[in-house]
Amino acid sequence: MPAHSQACPSTGVGAAQASIASKKPLITLSGNVHPLALPQYDRGPSSGAMHTGRLMLILKRTSQQEQELQQLLSDVQNPRSSSFHKFVTPEQFGQRFGVDDAGLCRVGDGFRATGSP
Repeated sequence: MPAHSQACPSTGVGAAQASIASKKPLITLSGNVHPLALPQYDRGPSSGAMHTGRLMLILKRTSQQEQELQQLLSDVQNPRSSSFHKFVTPEQFGQRFGVDDAGLCRVGDGFRATGSP
């Protein structure tokens, strides 16, 4: 998320739609929970000043983005395609297949709505 305090746009449809579903249950990805994260070690709620360490948020591409990405991957490997071996830069990849600034703002707004910094 942008580290600056620039105002986020309130509207706009971006390349990816990002949102926080505060009413939906959280999903724990298998293999990502420390083996010592067991109920017997739970010390209850922590203070807001506690450093959390490493956290990872994974955003999903829209179905349209995923379809376009799969087409691009096919085209750059197809000698008959006009896009054969025409690879994209990381910046181009992010613009085409990543979340846009408005989406990042919605994610940040969702976290702030839950009391997260």
